[in-house]
Amino acid sequence: MDQPAEHPEAERGGAPAARRLGARLLLGALLLTLIGCFDTTPQVVEFAVPVLEMNGFTRSSVGVTAPGAWTIDVVPADPTVLGAISLSRSSGSGSTSVDVNVDPTAMPRIDQAFQLRLIAKVRGGEVVRTSDAVTFSYPDVVGAVEVVPEGAGAGPGGLFGPGLTTAARGTSTPVDAPGVDAFDLAELLDPAAPTTTLIVGLEPRGIVLDQNGRAAWQRASPALAVADALAGMGLGRAKTDAFEAANLTLVEVPTGSAAAAAATLRATPGVSYVDFPRPLYPASNDPRRSEQWNLDELAVEPLWYSASGAGATIAVIDSGFFPAHPDLFANVVGTYDAVTGGSAVTFTNCGAHGTHVAGIAAAVANNGEGIAGVAPHAKLLLVNVGNAAQANCAMNTLWLIKALQYVANGGAARALVVNMSLGDATGADLGPGVRAAIQATAAAGVSLVAAAGNTASACPSGFTTQTIMYPARYPQVIAVAATRPGRTRACYSHAGPEMFVAAPGGAGPGTPADAQVLSTVAGNGYGVMAGTSMASPVVAAVIAMLRGAVPSASASQVAQAIADTALDLGAPGHDPWYGYGFVDAQGAYTELVGAPPDPPEPVTGLMLRVPGYPDTLLDADLAFTLLEAAPGPLAVEVGSDDNGNGILGEPGEWYGAATVTVRFGLTAPDADNRVTVFVARVP
Repeated sequence: MDQPAEHPEAERGGAPAARRLGARLLLGALLLTLIGCFDTTPQVVEFAVPVLEMNGFTRSSVGVTAPGAWTIDVVPADPTVLGAISLSRSSGSGSTSVDVNVDPTAMPRIDQAFQLRLIAKVRGGEVVRTSDAVTFSYPDVVGAVEVVPEGAGAGPGGLFGPGLTTAARGTSTPVDAPGVDAFDLAELLDPAAPTTTLIVGLEPRGIVLDQNGRAAWQRASPALAVADALAGMGLGRAKTDAFEAANLTLVEVPTGSAAAAAATLRATPGVSYVDFPRPLYPASNDPRRSEQWNLDELAVEPLWYSASGAGATIAVIDSGFFPAHPDLFANVVGTYDAVTGGSAVTFTNCGAHGTHVAGIAAAVANNGEGIAGVAPHAKLLLVNVGNAAQANCAMNTLWLIKALQYVANGGAARALVVNMSLGDATGADLGPGVRAAIQATAAAGVSLVAAAGNTASACPSGFTTQTIMYPARYPQVIAVAATRPGRTRACYSHAGPEMFVAAPGGAGPGTPADAQVLSTVAGNGYGVMAGTSMASPVVAAVIAMLRGAVPSASASQVAQAIADTALDLGAPGHDPWYGYGFVDAQGAYTELVGAPPDPPEPVTGLMLRVPGYPDTLLDADLAFTLLEAAPGPLAVEVGSDDNGNGILGEPGEWYGAATVTVRFGLTAPDADNRVTVFVARVP
């Protein structure tokens, strides 16, 4: 079959059409490509910081969501800790996670806040995101007590339960538990009280069953024997109050007959003991507490149950610091050198004035060391204003302003109270800069306290006529006068209409050491000084007690409570020598929140003792938590202290001890920061 003839001209005529079609297709593809370049995807930038409280651990992760390049940095509230906080990476591209690491050895023992800032590149510019504040704090230690009664499977030596490898027997020297005769009745009996209540322990009555199976008493009731004995003394109308569950009865007798009644009742069959009421408060076991007449006159120890300074920090602006003093170290949460601008404050040749002042305010109580501070659970921020490179470690107003600036911290104050045992003894105003710094610090909610000033030229026969020095004289500052033992004016203490309140400062130069104020000094030592410098930290500590216990109270409310309740001395009402009078911590507390509660009843009778913390009676659950513990060994003791002498581990008392090494965790509190104390009857 013949093939159709080819038509070359038709082929030539069709080529341009095909090329036009290809061009149109290519153009369409190009348009499609161009249209695809106009990206409408949202430019999302997100910053996820899931952990805001780093308590006891040093690492957390944050999430970054960004379309392109980004950078991240740390913005601390305290710039001096910037080097202690690092990031696993500071820049990148796209979405990822970043680790935040904190070096606890470079952080002061005070809660530190910081934020993270993310800067991400987006179409048309950049986006900045700032996280909520992250807080880093020292770890909490939790623990429990397991009571092991005698003969109930105690561990080696009959003292600790099995498997407690960290347990260690206390080193208290055993002494015989004293009976009532070992106490000085003159201290236990109040001659002004018409009656005294005797605490009479009764032997349990034996029980037998009669022939009908009913319970019957084996012998006569000891309570009846007590009644007969009292009647035989002519005290038949004595009021009694039986506490049957405790096998005791309370007997109220005339005070003049109390000693004889106690002797008669102790010889009465069925009576196991007779005791007198004894003072109940968290007494310090610090070996030199008896030399602190200033604490005796302040009578603050019974208030420690309710207000020990916990929750408050006192900034001591001074010179001559020894932060490592064993009676201060546990309470020192931060240091700052206003002269150099650095955070490290170490002992120099500037004497020990600041160390002495800090110890009066907040030396650690119940740690077996030296003394107790007025507010033993308050924290200390030591701020140096003495230039060690100059003669006599000179101080000036520039460094005072820098110190106040550091404490005020842009309105987020680092301390609730500032103590300034310093000033210009000539009475000259310190200038507008200091005035402004004082005003700014007060506006940040800080209570400001300062020494009124010392001039001993009139001592010992007269009194100084010098006016109150600045900064105590500023209206925002509480000016403190000094008293000697007996709450009388110290001869060196300045006076003036700005005087606010008085506190123990010690007698003047040349007086016996026991008339001056004992406190911490350089090294591991203790020494005495006298002055309004010693009186000022007393008031600062009282304010810390009140503000720690009543966080809602403002600086002015606390100051008003102190003014309203001060014990009036000298001329009636406010005067230039004592201000409103001698500071009364309990009175001020009562005005703010009502009468302090009675000391807690010993639910279990077991006392927890840990250096750096107040003695505490354990609750029924026998568990405890120690807040913000310092790294390293932590010794825990638990004992019954049946005779109330403050010594744990005596024969016949319940006692146990253990030690735990406090460590930071990586991403969670270290699980080893737990301690269990097994308590058994001491043989």
